[in-house]
Amino acid sequence: MTKLLTSALTLSLLLIGCGGSKSSDSKMAEKMPQGVWLGSLESPSSVFDHGILALIAPNGELRLFTSSDEHLAGKFKLNGNELSTDTSSFDIYGTLKETTTVEGSYTSDKIALEQTKSGYLLNTIKLSYSALSDNAALLSRLMGTYASEDQTISLVFDNDGDITGSDANGCVYSGSTSIPNATINIYRMSLYIESCGELNGKYSGLAYWRAEATSEPEGIRFHFDNGSHALSDFLNKI
Repeated sequence: MTKLLTSALTLSLLLIGCGGSKSSDSKMAEKMPQGVWLGSLESPSSVFDHGILALIAPNGELRLFTSSDEHLAGKFKLNGNELSTDTSSFDIYGTLKETTTVEGSYTSDKIALEQTKSGYLLNTIKLSYSALSDNAALLSRLMGTYASEDQTISLVFDNDGDITGSDANGCVYSGSTSIPNATINIYRMSLYIESCGELNGKYSGLAYWRAEATSEPEGIRFHFDNGSHALSDFLNKI
């Protein structure tokens, strides 16, 4: 009888241990993917875009850019390894175009998504985790002046992440920067726009920092929106 009880107790402990391991794996699987992701987009009519860039914050906030400068904004919900969000789609002028749904699944280094509207497939999106994500986020790293290639917009970051700036249309910018995860190269930014007509107001969004490379200067890529208008650009440090 003692042997039977001992065997039963051992089996129970093994089962509890297995259950604990499964729970731990589940928690790991339900961690929101974050960082900088690169990939491609394909429409049902075989239109390809191999220049997709996505920024994902730890809370699931999504900013996705195409090579033609259209962009999506959303906030992922997570169920196991399944991702879903309603997205606001902005055209190349930053004007709200439509609302769509993005759903899919992910592993530690891959995300597969489908963008639909009213049940119709618009695009299939495939993303891979980028090593750009691994640059630690530091407010001091952003410090300096950044400008677009055509010099029509410039932003200045101080050591605390506070932002000032202007553009060729007379718009005036001010704002702030915060870091959602210091180990991931994602920055959250808030921006106030003044003296800019219908674009006046408060904007928020995400950015990432690009290190200086052989053929590329240091820079930042950002996407802000206020629900109806969006600002998206890549600025080089000057």
